[in-house]
Amino acid sequence: AHSRSSAPMYRLSPNEQAALAKKEFEQRRIARLIQVRQQEGENAAQIRKRFKTRLSWEKEQLAAQLQAEWDDYRAAQQAILAERQATALEHFGESHELATRQEIPYSKTAEGIAEAERRAQLRYEKAAQQLIAERREIKNADDEKRLYRCVL
Repeated sequence: AHSRSSAPMYRLSPNEQAALAKKEFEQRRIARLIQVRQQEGENAAQIRKRFKTRLSWEKEQLAAQLQAEWDDYRAAQQAILAERQATALEHFGESHELATRQEIPYSKTAEGIAEAERRAQLRYEKAAQQLIAERREIKNADDEKRLYRCVL
């Protein structure tokens, strides 16, 4: 004796089986597309993260390099300035010392100044005499012209 379950068993028709298979195929295809899109999004996020990390690392390297170059430059400039300062301190007071050791030129002494003033006075007197003589000659020439005109 057979014991049968109380619910009757139905079989799907070939059209229903085809429709069900097509529906399952579409659901799997859509699930695969969703999975692929999620993987692409995750891959893109990883790529962006790696890019940001690399960019950050490059910025840090560049900043460190520029800082090192700046520090080297400043150290070199400070060394140059320290050398100039040391040189200036070595020679401090030499100009004054040299000036006090040198003889004062004759033209700067009281005698030299008096001599220059005397020569200037002689030049002035000579020029004044020359000017007076030239004016007399011009006056005499004018007088002769007037006399000559009166005679004619």
